Amino acid sequence: MNDEPEKRAEVHSVAGTTAEKMANLGSSLGWGNDCRILTPDEAVAALRNFDLLAEFDDAKLAEVGTLIYECNWRADTVIFHEKEAARHFFLLVAGQIALEKDIRLGPHSPPRRAPIEFLGPGSALGWSSLVPPFQYSKTAVVTQPTRAFCIDGQAFRDWMLRNPLLGVGVMSQIAALVASRLAHQTSMLLYFLSIVSHELRAPLAAVENYLQVMLSGYAGPINQEQQTMLERSVLRLGEMSELITGVLDLARMQQAQIRQAFEPVDLQDVITEAIEDVQLRMKQRGLELVQEVPQPPPKLVAAHGQLRQALSNVLSNAIKFSREGSTIRLLVKGQGDTLSIEVIDHGIGIPRDELDHIFEAFYRGRGTAETAGLGLGLSIAKRVIDAHRGRIWAESPYPPGGSGGSRFVVELPVNPADET
Repeated sequence: MNDEPEKRAEVHSVAGTTAEKMANLGSSLGWGNDCRILTPDEAVAALRNFDLLAEFDDAKLAEVGTLIYECNWRADTVIFHEKEAARHFFLLVAGQIALEKDIRLGPHSPPRRAPIEFLGPGSALGWSSLVPPFQYSKTAVVTQPTRAFCIDGQAFRDWMLRNPLLGVGVMSQIAALVASRLAHQTSMLLYFLSIVSHELRAPLAAVENYLQVMLSGYAGPINQEQQTMLERSVLRLGEMSELITGVLDLARMQQAQIRQAFEPVDLQDVITEAIEDVQLRMKQRGLELVQEVPQPPPKLVAAHGQLRQALSNVLSNAIKFSREGSTIRLLVKGQGDTLSIEVIDHGIGIPRDELDHIFEAFYRGRGTAETAGLGLGLSIAKRVIDAHRGRIWAESPYPPGGSGGSRFVVELPVNPADET
């Protein structure tokens, strides 16, 4: 740890580094001893091969060339780790690098590193060294002998500030590449999880059915202690089933499919079924649900099953983070051609800086490590509400100025077909 500042100082003065210092630098970073500075002609010739720098003339390529050095890595070398401070940007010349991600499927399961993408010659990595918070989002591991150009992120950022037009072009290309990679990786992840989830669903359902038979007394009488244990087992199986259902639903939850299911529905029926979905979990935590639904109950055009799931997910979220023995309120209000459904809890609340992210797929905020889930419930709810041309948002703390509590609001048009 004590020599860390010296490493950064050497990296930030690449242009004046001698060959001996370069060899020491590569060794101290764990990259082997085969690192060298390129001559100006070598740098220009090499950088011409990268699309990222296609708009640069030879003079600008020569300037960038003073910021780079070449490294050769052996297989199994770890170039950087996920969540590590991002200091370097890399252009691959030869070989292959695997980008790996720590994946954690449950609150008590250890993280496992899994490859999600392989990069070859002409690719670039280490974008995180160019944008805040300057932290690598993946781990990079060499899978075969690899040669790459290493660019100090801070030095390259400074260069782009001095050359803003070229800098904007570089960052625009990076943004497009990152967006395409994210879309591809999300699609692959959902495809993989949907296959695994489908295979797990049937045996879990069979186990849950047997437990329900025992709880109902059809397999013989059970005492109170046995009933409590069986109820807890059913609850845990329900959480696992929710994970599986969430993954499958996220993969197939498309707006066109949801809108094909639009029909006149009674909102009270939807709410009642959503509450039934979470009744056992509420009982386990000693929670009380108070409904305030106007009479007669409002009617609207909606996809009954999907809207039920969206409300169930919002209620489930409130249950997870409510304090035991507290009360959850569900309020329905009519405002002309619009209905609003509010779910108010007295839980731990949501940090203000996370309110804009809680509806993102796989997002798990601070303080959720001990709760089950993949971070899909609210994301699915938002997809459903969006398909109904409605809105969903969260407010926390609630009431404002308090120390916790949250208010989720679902706003729906009575007839989404009339919305344009």
